[in-house]
Amino acid sequence: MSDAYAFGQMAEKKAALYFKKKGFRVLAKNYRYRKAEIDLIVQKNDQLVAVEVKARSSKSFGAPYSFVSSKKINLMIMAMDAFVHLRKLDVDLRFDIMSYTLADGKWHLEHLENAFYPF
Repeated sequence: MSDAYAFGQMAEKKAALYFKKKGFRVLAKNYRYRKAEIDLIVQKNDQLVAVEVKARSSKSFGAPYSFVSSKKINLMIMAMDAFVHLRKLDVDLRFDIMSYTLADGKWHLEHLENAFYPF
């Protein structure tokens, strides 16, 4: 396992814990559908949230959330559409980005709720 992979996994665990503390239930981790992957799918009441987790050791090259491409967004929308339809869910859908950076030994979080809206 590479250091970068382990770093990303740690950020995903932090994101799952963040949502659990807010009363959400984790329905899926690393959900895959065709070529798409969603890091976390969480639910609280009738709110379903697809979460993309980005982590960087610094902001030298920009904020981690700025690395979410339009292709990634389209793949996430396709995967969430399948997730909802396959489970016959009647929920409100939201797409969030959890952006973690590690600086001076401390994790810093930027949580972008409704980071994008499917068109």
